[in-house]
Amino acid sequence: MTMILGLDVGSNKVRGALVRTSLRRIEVLRFLESDVHPLGEDGSLKAAQRLAVDDLMERLQSRPEMVLSAVGGDKVSLRRVGIPMAAAKRASDVLPFELEPYLPFATEDAIIDHQTITEADGELHLLTVATPRELIEEELASARALGFDPRELSVAPVALEGLASFLRSGTEAPEDDGVQEEGPALVIRVEGQQTDLCMLAEGRCALARTASEGTDTIHERPEAMQRAIRQTFAKFRSEGGAKPVRAWVCGDCADDPEMVA
Repeated sequence: MTMILGLDVGSNKVRGALVRTSLRRIEVLRFLESDVHPLGEDGSLKAAQRLAVDDLMERLQSRPEMVLSAVGGDKVSLRRVGIPMAAAKRASDVLPFELEPYLPFATEDAIIDHQTITEADGELHLLTVATPRELIEEELASARALGFDPRELSVAPVALEGLASFLRSGTEAPEDDGVQEEGPALVIRVEGQQTDLCMLAEGRCALARTASEGTDTIHERPEAMQRAIRQTFAKFRSEGGAKPVRAWVCGDCADDPEMVA
């Protein structure tokens, strides 16, 4: 049995989900959050986040065996790649060559990872992520400065895929909202300075991106947020995705009906 803490360090709040895993069971024990106050010990955001992390950890009462966190989608390259099914077992060897023309940094200096989106017509469709190795080292050092040492770093918009099982697998719309068919759904997580967008298809992340619009943008320039969402839809459809039927909003604006609208 292992106690795992998923930690989300934002500019306004630090959120944690405490999970207990056993051989055949995963149990969510607690959700916690601490406010990030604008003034820390030295007036910096990092100092304020450190205080919020310390507060959350103290309320756990016992340290988890493992902490998982995420790197922002604006710090990595996320791309959909198709490779022949025959190359599936060699995906890790093939992807550096597939991604090299699109990356602004050398693949030999990068960390590259992938997960499956779907299989169709003899081709394996993958969601790939690539980022310079030194950036991950900086992220890990930053996490340690905040008081925790993550065992694993996910990518923030892709990590929203984990909500799929809580959202009717991310595909089925409630009967009372006029949408009867099943189809892709968009999960939108709004933070102060940015927004993570994750398109779910059949419970899997089929597209993920981070937009530079956040809660401030919604108030001042709502059309910019609308444009970011439309661009996400357009990219998803251009890659062969079906018409989305549902959107879910979480994050800093989720409890404000006007902002959600």
